[in-house]
Amino acid sequence: MKKVTLSLVSAAACLAFTGAAFAQSLNEAVFNDISTDSHEFVEVCGDPGMDLTGFTIVIIEGEGSGKGLIDVAEPLTGAVNANGLYTLGDAAVLPDQIKGSSFENGGQTLLLVRDFTGAIGTDLDADDDCIEDFPFPGTIVDGVGVGRPSSGDCTYYGVPALGPDTGSGGTSDFDVAGVVRCADCDGDWGMICLDGTEPASPGCDTENAFNPYFVEYASPGSGNLCEPVSVDPSTW
Repeated sequence: MKKVTLSLVSAAACLAFTGAAFAQSLNEAVFNDISTDSHEFVEVCGDPGMDLTGFTIVIIEGEGSGKGLIDVAEPLTGAVNANGLYTLGDAAVLPDQIKGSSFENGGQTLLLVRDFTGAIGTDLDADDDCIEDFPFPGTIVDGVGVGRPSSGDCTYYGVPALGPDTGSGGTSDFDVAGVVRCADCDGDWGMICLDGTEPASPGCDTENAFNPYFVEYASPGSGNLCEPVSVDPSTW
């Protein structure tokens, strides 16, 4: 099945996913925080108390010789908290833990999937042309991608693509630190540009036409404030 190449359009682009946009959706993620990437996480929206058994966070590689490989497949367990949020994080972002090396910094497609039947290492783009070769092995409920066109990064299955972070001067080409919805759960996607993101301190460029807005903080487990407020990630 041939679909969509990487296209850095507004994150308000329409998605052809099945599943409820609000009852189960991605809300926020950080792939590339400061220094050793010890504060990575993915946040999911759901109805308070909702059992997330049967859902999986899947990440598809979008760069280098491994384009199209399923890199991460983390089943969700437990229930959504009273705020309507569920956080899958590493040891620094509790309550739910993943391996600290699970997420890469560069181009990738992040998916919330129901009834996943695939496996880590499956190649969905054998010829590395940024077009998936097979139907996805499961039901895609929500998704978002990040990448740098200058490096030939790919995103898959029609997700909105964000990036690059062009830095405070608007001329650099950094990997995106993370992504966030404003408003929570069903709003447009924007970029998180953490002060100190690798490479060091790119800042945020509000003139970048490829993204609707930027924030300089992350808030796993609580609502997205959607204001450019700088927060030290050690306080997460």
